[in-house]
Amino acid sequence: MSPEKPIAISKPAIRNHPCIPASSCPPPAVPLYSTVKVENGAATYTCDTGYELFGSGTRKCHDNKWEGKLPYCATNVALNKPSTQSSVSTKNPAGPKLANDGDMSTVGEKPVCTETKVENSPWWQVDLLQTYEVRVVKILTRGCCGHQPLHDIEIRVSNSSSLTGSRLCAWFPGTLEDGAMKEFACAYPIVGRYVSVQMVGGDGSLSLCEVQVFSTQELSVGMCGHFDDVVSILRNCYEFHLQGGSRRNAEEHCEKRGGLLAYNVDRRTLPFIGSELTRRNNNNQLNQGLVWIGATLKRGIGPGRRGWFWSNGENIASSQLLWGEGQPNNYNKQQNCIVLDQKLSWMFNDFNCDLDYLPWICQYEPVRCGSPDVSENSTLVGKDFGVLRTVKYGCPVGSVIQGDAERTCQKTGFWSGTAPTCKHVDCGSLRHIANGKAVLRDLRTTFNATAVYICDTNYTLVGEEARRCAKTGFWTGQEPKCQLNFCGTLTPPVNGSIQLEGVKAGKDAVYSCNRGHALIGVARRKCMLGGQWTATAPTCRYVDCGKPSPPENGNINFVNNTWDYQSIVTYSCNNDYTLVNGDVTRTCNERGVWSGREPECRIIACSPPPIPNGAYIKADGSQLVNVHSSVEYGCLSGYKLMSGDLSRTCLKSGLWSGTLLHCQLVDCGRVPPILKGEVKYMNDTTTTLDSVIKHSCINGYRLVGSETRVCGADGRWTGVSPKCEEIRCEPPDVAPNTTVLYSNNDRSSIDSFKVGSSVMYKCMAGHIIEGVALRNCLPSGQWDGTDPPTCHYVDCGAPPSIQNGEFHAPTTHYGALVEYRCHNGYRLSNGAERRLCLENGTWSGSDPACVEVLCPEPPQTDSRLLVEVSSYNAGSVASYSCQEGYQIVGEFTRVCRPNGRWEPPIIPTCSVIDCGRPDLIPNGRGLLVNGSTTYNSHVEYECLHEKISIGETLRVCLANGTWSGREPLCVDGGSDQANDVDNLRLIPQYDEQTSSSIGISLAIGGLLLISVLIGAAWIWMKHKPSPPVNIHARARYVGKNHISSPKNNYQSTTQRPPFDAASMAEYANVTPPPLPPNHPSSQFVTFNTPPIALQQQNLYNDNMYDNSGDSSQPIYANIQEVQEQTHHV
Repeated sequence: MSPEKPIAISKPAIRNHPCIPASSCPPPAVPLYSTVKVENGAATYTCDTGYELFGSGTRKCHDNKWEGKLPYCATNVALNKPSTQSSVSTKNPAGPKLANDGDMSTVGEKPVCTETKVENSPWWQVDLLQTYEVRVVKILTRGCCGHQPLHDIEIRVSNSSSLTGSRLCAWFPGTLEDGAMKEFACAYPIVGRYVSVQMVGGDGSLSLCEVQVFSTQELSVGMCGHFDDVVSILRNCYEFHLQGGSRRNAEEHCEKRGGLLAYNVDRRTLPFIGSELTRRNNNNQLNQGLVWIGATLKRGIGPGRRGWFWSNGENIASSQLLWGEGQPNNYNKQQNCIVLDQKLSWMFNDFNCDLDYLPWICQYEPVRCGSPDVSENSTLVGKDFGVLRTVKYGCPVGSVIQGDAERTCQKTGFWSGTAPTCKHVDCGSLRHIANGKAVLRDLRTTFNATAVYICDTNYTLVGEEARRCAKTGFWTGQEPKCQLNFCGTLTPPVNGSIQLEGVKAGKDAVYSCNRGHALIGVARRKCMLGGQWTATAPTCRYVDCGKPSPPENGNINFVNNTWDYQSIVTYSCNNDYTLVNGDVTRTCNERGVWSGREPECRIIACSPPPIPNGAYIKADGSQLVNVHSSVEYGCLSGYKLMSGDLSRTCLKSGLWSGTLLHCQLVDCGRVPPILKGEVKYMNDTTTTLDSVIKHSCINGYRLVGSETRVCGADGRWTGVSPKCEEIRCEPPDVAPNTTVLYSNNDRSSIDSFKVGSSVMYKCMAGHIIEGVALRNCLPSGQWDGTDPPTCHYVDCGAPPSIQNGEFHAPTTHYGALVEYRCHNGYRLSNGAERRLCLENGTWSGSDPACVEVLCPEPPQTDSRLLVEVSSYNAGSVASYSCQEGYQIVGEFTRVCRPNGRWEPPIIPTCSVIDCGRPDLIPNGRGLLVNGSTTYNSHVEYECLHEKISIGETLRVCLANGTWSGREPLCVDGGSDQANDVDNLRLIPQYDEQTSSSIGISLAIGGLLLISVLIGAAWIWMKHKPSPPVNIHARARYVGKNHISSPKNNYQSTTQRPPFDAASMAEYANVTPPPLPPNHPSSQFVTFNTPPIALQQQNLYNDNMYDNSGDSSQPIYANIQEVQEQTHHV
């Protein structure tokens, strides 16, 4: 290879930065969202629209380095975000939103600043709605009006709305100047969602005119496109279109500008959108307070076709539907669109989609990204920062790029990846190689520099010719070598020779041996770089393979008449034999062995004879057949010979003589079906030569023509196709007194009948059939049977009469029916109600009889129920009554019906007689003795204190449901006239039987009775007694209840202690003696007074009553037990 002349180049110029000065500084770094202009050794930075520069806007080049710290561009992420504060001053109730509404005023007619109450450590906080990397916070203070200056300010960032645990961004211990904007930079970027401003160190009032929070992690409105009224939040762009229109107008407006009606409105974005709507509605531009957003209701069927959906096609989960109070209320299923409703605090409301006057909100994705950041010493290629556009980064010559060489503006408005850096790489100089040298093409050893190697004369380069400086700082590949490029002369081997192509590198030397000698070693050697031949020189050796023997039934031929190295022999076989399992020609090789395999001579045989389709051979067709042997062929049944040889012979060539037999199948095909018949193929459905078919007809038809046909050699069936002719019967004979009924015939006329038709014979009334009644038309065309049946008249005579009954029989011939009925009170027994005249002239069944109907013994379901029955035959009556003291519930009588049942079916019952509560008496009390008002119950009367009774004080509930006697009277009386009063008590009591006599006597004794009553009252008032206090008084009992308490143990008196609550308590839990058999005669029982402790128990129930003037207070009582009982008197 000829030496390559080095390429001389000058030092390259830096030209890949738009504004690089002719200085020694590298291209300056450029922060995100900014551009740089370099003039006179200074780099001046400018932020994109919507961003603010923080840091020095100019950096100077000094000593090959850029001075100062790199500035950055950030945007305010707190504008119009939800805010809150520790309290609201009554002087300024506008609330916390004034501190981030974008109004930079410090004084005004309306409140422009927030203000808290005077309190300890007041605070204000803004919710950024998502986490940001907070870098700077700016505070604008109040401009005048005597408010306390702000001092000791703490600014904190947190992921929680709680101030506890938040991280400190900045702290200002002094006092802030009034009406000035103060900037607070965090010591380092802090990631958080909530930013708070707090005045610490004591009591005070916090007033803020504007708070701005700056971050580099948000889009500015400049990336949203050129729209009239657009804001950016949470990396989305929203356009507020306040001019009203229909929903279709709104959709077209948004789509025309590349967006959609606002979608994915969630709990983070809704407060912001609501505050923006409220701010824009200060001039009542949203007069309806309703705004379209991109949410509609679908009512289809299946996934994706039913439910609420955003305008971008996404389904809205139920948890994402931020309904206002009382919503949704889809009236008449016509409110299928969602609007934001000011009356619902801008929450969701379902509305009719046909409204045409509402404003709307469009949502757009960013149309471009901000200016991308660039690292120092790197350059940017490309100025189109639109969405999905790509920019490329480059490095100066000698530097390698590290990171993303390309970045794409994503749909989110942010660049993919990160800005790469450029690393300066120098691989160092290369050393020279022996018999050669290295040359630098562009006279440098930095990144991507190339070195080329050149060898001296008569030397050749071995290895890579060029090497490159890699980004690792090392040269690629390995160092090559320069080697000599010719070799020395070679000596031929003994009994051999050399054919030499040349002695330069790459030339070959080929060795060969004399006749009968074999080459031992490599036959070809190559001259290599460095002057050496490959491998070692081979040698030539004599080789003898020995004389081979001829095969059995064969011969051997020595071509060279020798059997040493490279000698050749050939093999052949005798007549009728062929060479197999070996090679016809064999060669003596260098190992002294004949090549290949020794062959054999085997007699010639043909392969198994082929058997064509439809043919057979008269031999075993699976075995080989020796030469000169023959086989015989024939055609199978159904086939005929078309061509070929019936006999073939195995030839010396191993092939069969003649041509292969060709047997053609003879197929007559399937015959067409015959009407009303069928075809049966007798050879397993085959239709080939000699196959047989048989024709037959269905039932009712006979075959006309050939029954059997054969497939001939001409491929046709013998004979002609037969036909099926219908078989029909003549009309049948009919005997006298006989009628016929035909069935299963196919014609309405009775001239002929098809096979299978039936005739049913029936006799006239009174006749019986003799013979078979049913005859069928047979396949022979004849009716089965010999003669038709005949009909004979049958009469059963008058049926037997029945006692206590009658029968009805209009006729008595065969088939007639007689019906029996019994007289009233009798029923049919021992026979059927109906009898039939049979074919033997007798009536069916046995003679019935009429037996008298009897009802069963009427049941008694209650021991108190009494029943009297005169008899049990039909019409008899069962009379029911009850024991004394009970009354019938239900019917008093039941009648035995002809069906043997008592009616009515419901059995009456007995219920106890109840006299009801007795009337109250003036100035007295009544006591139900056994707590009951039913039959034989007793009521005991007694008069109140200082009253005496006139009349019987004991009354009984009678069987007629009334109380016996009359109520007694309670009148005033004295102790001196006790006997007179007692005599009055002896006025006899009359029952109902003597009431008429009493009525007559009342008129006569009226004056006497009145005078007695007046006198008794006067006497009692004059001698009013005191109540006795005898704890061993006698008591009279009826049943178990206390009646009276006499004055002494032996003499009855009408004086009784008052029956108020206190006195009645003495008789609580008293068990009386048993009721005497001759009650209500007066008997007495003495007893001791119960202990005073019993007075504290509740003794009263509805069994005691009085008429002491307050009828609303019943005082019925039962005395349950006698604590101490004495003897009977």
